[in-house]
Amino acid sequence: ITVKWLDKLPDLQAFSLTVNPGSPIVGQSSTFVVGIKNIGTDTATGPFDVDFYVHGSKIGTKTVRSLSMGRVTYQSYSKTVTSGAGPHKVKVVVNESKTPKELGYANNTIEKTFNWGNVPKPDLVVSLMTTVPYSPVVGRSTTITAVIKNQGSKGIGAGVPAFYVRFFINGKQVDQQSKY
Repeated sequence: ITVKWLDKLPDLQAFSLTVNPGSPIVGQSSTFVVGIKNIGTDTATGPFDVDFYVHGSKIGTKTVRSLSMGRVTYQSYSKTVTSGAGPHKVKVVVNESKTPKELGYANNTIEKTFNWGNVPKPDLVVSLMTTVPYSPVVGRSTTITAVIKNQGSKGIGAGVPAFYVRFFINGKQVDQQSKY
């Protein structure tokens, strides 16, 4: 029988990577959270870094003082992604400097692609327009009513005013109303 004795060393495993909010939005802060477990045979003493990357560019670093054998830590880093909607590759590397020494380094990196959405915006359309009387007569008063529908992904915020409704006849503006 051959017995192989392992060194008494830590082994830092990056085992989970999430982003909060779960549906991140371009231009709004997102927090990346990585789960790290010491699956080795000793405590990881001395500080080690946790490096966060988006599309291969380092966006930040967190430092962990130590991690006991069998213990888990969650490290987070917040960043506002501004490079556009769509998929973004996020990578986290634990102990990239290889200090402290570990049993192995193959499990120190975790990478995932998350999909960033556009900033939700309102999209206002005229869904119905009526006149009273139904057949307007030149020289007589006519009431024009427009029903505005928001078909966008965000409501209209409180504002003074939130938006204007302008009425035109033959290309000439005849009225304007503000909506709050």
